[in-house]
Amino acid sequence: MRAPRPVAAAALLAAAWLVGCRAEPPAVARLEARPTHLRLGFGEAAGVELAFEPLARLPDGGARPIVFLHLLDEGGLVVRTFDHELPEPWREGSEIRYRAR
Repeated sequence: MRAPRPVAAAALLAAAWLVGCRAEPPAVARLEARPTHLRLGFGEAAGVELAFEPLARLPDGGARPIVFLHLLDEGGLVVRTFDHELPEPWREGSEIRYRAR
């Protein structure tokens, strides 16, 4: 059996490096939600404080971002959603903090 040619071995190493080094896309914002867990009885409601820190500019001409707030049961199933537009304009470096009920 012949040893692999140096060019073929280098190409395989380069391909393996490219596959293993895929970078995550940069985040456009940081999000904080408090509290992170709630225990609600039937018919009860509670508030959640949301804080967005925009890190990147969004494309011009678009609508305000939509926030998808989903209440999950203990098994991870969605039992209620509260999808809404972000209440303030998206401005890089300007925190958006509000309470959703």
